[in-house]
Amino acid sequence: VTSERVVLIADNGGSDASGDEHSRCFSSLAAQVLESEITRAVHRPSGVGDVAGYLYDGLFDSPLPFELRVLDAVLREDLQRKQERFARISQRMSRALAVRSRGFPYSRGLGILSLAADGQAESRERALYQLITLSDALSTLELEVKRAELTLEALLNSDEDMAAMYLTHRAKTGADRPRDEHVEVELIFEAASTQYADLDDRILGVKATVQAHRTLEELKLRNERNRIMRLEVLLQMGSVSLALAAVTGGFFGMNLHSGLEDVPHGLWL
Repeated sequence: VTSERVVLIADNGGSDASGDEHSRCFSSLAAQVLESEITRAVHRPSGVGDVAGYLYDGLFDSPLPFELRVLDAVLREDLQRKQERFARISQRMSRALAVRSRGFPYSRGLGILSLAADGQAESRERALYQLITLSDALSTLELEVKRAELTLEALLNSDEDMAAMYLTHRAKTGADRPRDEHVEVELIFEAASTQYADLDDRILGVKATVQAHRTLEELKLRNERNRIMRLEVLLQMGSVSLALAAVTGGFFGMNLHSGLEDVPHGLWL
C-alpha cells in the first residue's frame, strides 16, 4: 500500500485431494471480492458505509486519505467474512443440536431395550459427527478472531505505528506525521476491535451452549448406565436364587437313604 495505489497479492491456493482445485478458485474469487470492496471504498465519499469514516467526517473537515480507506475496507471485508463463517457454523450447530435433543431415549422401562428400540439413533449419531467437525471449525475461527484482536490491540498501544500509517502525509510533506496525531487510524482500529470482540463473545456463547448440551447428554448416559447396572444386579440375584433351588433339588435328588424318600408326598418336586 502506498499513498495512491494498492497491490493485492492473491493466494493461488493448491490442488485439492480430488484434483478439482476448488481452493484455488475460492482464493481467486476472494481476491476479486476484496479488490471490488477496496475500489468501492476508494471511490466512495468518506463516511458512507463505514463507521470509522462517519465518525471521522463528523469531527474533521478533510476526508480520509487513500491508505486509510484501503485499511478500513480490508478490515471490514475480513470482519464480514468471519461473521459469515460464524453464521454458517452456528446455524449448522443449532440444527445438529436439535437433532441430538429430539427424541432422546428416556423411559422407565429397561434401559438396554429402550436404547435398542430407538429408531433415531442413526440420525443422532450423524449429528454427533457433525458437531465434532463444526466444533473444530468454530475453534479455528475463534483462534483467528483472537489473533486479529491481539493485533489491533498491539497497534492501538503503539503511537508510532499508527502515526506511520499516514502515507499520504509523508508523500506530501516528506516527513512522518507527529506521533500524537493519529485520531483517524485510532477510530478505525477501535471500531474494528469492538466488532471483533463482539464476534468473539458470540463464539463463546455458542461454545457454552454446546458444552451445556454435552454435559446434559453425559448425565443422561450415566443414568442409562446406572439403569443397566441395576438390571444386571437383578439378573444376578435371580440367577443366585435359581442356583440355590437347583442345588437343593439336586442334593435331595441323589441316591442317598435318609428316610425322607419313604414319606408320602415328601419329595413332591
